[in-house]
Amino acid sequence: MASRAWGGTESILSEVAPKRTRLDRAALTSTTGPMPATPAMEAHYFLHDAFMRPRQLMDDAGKLNGIPGVIVQGRYDLLCPPVNSHALAARWTDAEIRIVEGAGHSLYDPGVRDAVMKAVADVASKLK
Repeated sequence: MASRAWGGTESILSEVAPKRTRLDRAALTSTTGPMPATPAMEAHYFLHDAFMRPRQLMDDAGKLNGIPGVIVQGRYDLLCPPVNSHALAARWTDAEIRIVEGAGHSLYDPGVRDAVMKAVADVASKLK
């Protein structure tokens, strides 16, 4: 039940206009269908502090300088707020932030998906 609640909550928070805004209590206790994988993976990473020391990503982001990158960020991302992207890009000077207007956290958002695909192509073209 907790895994379904975690997955459902995250799903609702990741979309700008979710299909539902409340958890379905019947679905939480359902024994049919697969359990969502994301909560188990996230719990494992949280249990191990994402396998990093505190602030390691931000403290070591400068080591990425010289490597081109694109940070795709939904304007209304509630799970990874834009302030985090800007803080990372301030330290990783070869990264570009691309804000997707009207999008949240979900890769299933067409704007985010398209921006990620374009970012991969753009970075790949710089590496040739």
